[in-house]
Formats: sequence, structure tokens, C-alpha cells
Amino acid sequence: MLTILSAIITAAANCLAAAFIVLCLLLIIRFLLNFYAEGTDNPGVVFVFRVTETVLDPIRRKLGVEARTVDLSLIVVFFGVIFFGTFIDKILRKVAEFLGG
Repeated sequence: MLTILSAIITAAANCLAAAFIVLCLLLIIRFLLNFYAEGTDNPGVVFVFRVTETVLDPIRRKLGVEARTVDLSLIVVFFGVIFFGTFIDKILRKVAEFLGG
């Protein structure tokens, strides 16, 4: 029974790791699009901006960054996702290892 639970936790860790990687890639794409795709109606660009804006906007409001300055929220979120993702992944894998024996 614990081996099944261990496998489920490992699968959850893998899914979360993949989600964090996708979010990091979207943030990198957003960073590049800030320079090249301003005001574009391309559906792909709109998708990237909408997905990343849901993560960036709360951080931007907490930092008090205006739109005219450098967007520090992108950097903060990028490194936060890397740190938090690594931290959660290691914890889940240790729990799965403990349960799996």
C-alpha cells in the first residue's frame, strides 16, 4: 500500500516539476516578447501574456512597480518559481522515498 502511495507522490512530483518548467519557459518567452511583440494581436502572444500576467500582476502590485520602469516582477517570479519548484520537488521525492522504503 505504501509503495502505491510512494508512486503517486512521485508522479505528483513529476507533474509539478513539468508545470514549473512550463511556467519558466513562458516567463522567458514573455521576457523576449516584451521587446519584440508590443501591441501584437497574435493569439500565441496573447496567450503568453494572459497566462504570465495572472502570476506577475500580484507580485507587481506588492513590489509597487510602475509600468514605465523595469519589470522586476518577472525576475522575482522566475527565480521564485525555480526556488519553490526545486524545494517542493525535493520534499515530495523525500516523502516518496521514505514511504517506498
